[in-house]
Amino acid sequence: MDNRDGARRGLVLAGGSFEGLTLNNTQFTLLGAFEWQSLPRQAFLIQYVISEGQIDDLGGFSDIANKITLGWKGEISKFGILEFGIIENVFSFDNSADFGIHLGFSRRF
Repeated sequence: MDNRDGARRGLVLAGGSFEGLTLNNTQFTLLGAFEWQSLPRQAFLIQYVISEGQIDDLGGFSDIANKITLGWKGEISKFGILEFGIIENVFSFDNSADFGIHLGFSRRF
């Protein structure tokens, strides 16, 4: 079974300033994801996120962030799901970490 998910989100923020930096009042984020269930209890996924910078005139931190995530999730027990992903910053390398690791555990109650 294939699961496809996409989201478009606009965020209205309080704006103002933080530590002397003027914050934007809005931020736009676009997300696209694809999940492939390879076996009944595991799935692989790919996710792409584009986010607008929150502060103007702050060098690379003002640029749009483009990140891709490759991940795996599996039902390791009747009550738990383990998730693992590698996040890579693409195109602009001055606005966030170059890569990250996601590890998560969800428990059903």
